Amino acid sequence: MKKYRLNKIFGYQKARVYMITSIRGIGKTTNAMEWALKDWLRNKKQFIYLRRNTTELPLLHTLFDNLYALAGNSASAEKFAWVKNIEIDYRGGVFYGRLKNKENEETTENQEYELDSEVKKTPRKHVKGKIGWEIMGYAFALAKQQDIKSNPFPDVN
Repeated sequence: MKKYRLNKIFGYQKARVYMITSIRGIGKTTNAMEWALKDWLRNKKQFIYLRRNTTELPLLHTLFDNLYALAGNSASAEKFAWVKNIEIDYRGGVFYGRLKNKENEETTENQEYELDSEVKKTPRKHVKGKIGWEIMGYAFALAKQQDIKSNPFPDVN
C-alpha cells in the first residue's frame, strides 16, 4: 500500500487549508506530525492539531509515538533518527518541545541538531518557567471553536 508524502501534496499549490481524507493506516497523521516537527525545527513555526470533541484531547500525549517508533525501527531508523533528538510534552492542550544535547541528553539554549543529515544552529524561544522548552503547537476541539475563533496565532504555520 502506498504511503502519503505531504511534501508532494504541499508542492502543488500554496493553499490556506489542505484537506486529506483516506482509509486508516496509510500515514496521514504520521506524515503530518513529521512535517510539523520539521517545520518547528527549521522555521520555529507552531502547528494546530484539531479534533472533533474535547474528550479526544487528553489522549494526544501519544500523538508523536509513531515517529519515535519509526526512529527505533531498523527499516526506518536512518530516516527518522533526528526524532530522537526531540523531547515532547503535552499539557493542557499545548505541545511543548525541546532539543536534547548529544552528550548529556539535556538541552542548551543554542545547540546543534541533526535534521535530514544537515547540522543547523538555531536560537530558540523558551517557555517561561520551563527552561529549554518551547511551544510547538496547540490542540483544539472543533466543538469549542467559538471560544478561540478571534485569537491570533502569529507563529502557527
